[in-house]
Amino acid sequence: MGAVRVGAATRWRACRSTHVEAARKRLAIELVDAWNVILRDEARPLFSPTLEAAFLAGCPWLRLFCPGCQQQYEIDLRKIVRPKDFPIMGLRAAMVCESMCRGVGPEPQLLGVHPLPFDHRKLSWRGD
Repeated sequence: MGAVRVGAATRWRACRSTHVEAARKRLAIELVDAWNVILRDEARPLFSPTLEAAFLAGCPWLRLFCPGCQQQYEIDLRKIVRPKDFPIMGLRAAMVCESMCRGVGPEPQLLGVHPLPFDHRKLSWRGD
């Protein structure tokens, strides 16, 4: 009889864990979407999702804009060596444009996190 209770408790914990993870993923998606909307509207966000929230939401690519050279870049957040609870806005202090500004340009502007990097090859100016 004790074995039945142990098995039921194990199943209950597994079921509860699954529901908690699903709720965390939904919350991360909503948080990341709200943050992207605020950045898109060029407002200063009052909050920042963490790296873990971006990963749970399936958006590991951070898009940046350099006002100095007018270029857009993507950074794969999975390659950033920081704790998972590190806020994405906290990364701004370490970001410099090394392409055309050679590290002396203004601070890059964050454009949001996305599931995939921008594919420049699919950009068509002819409407194809």
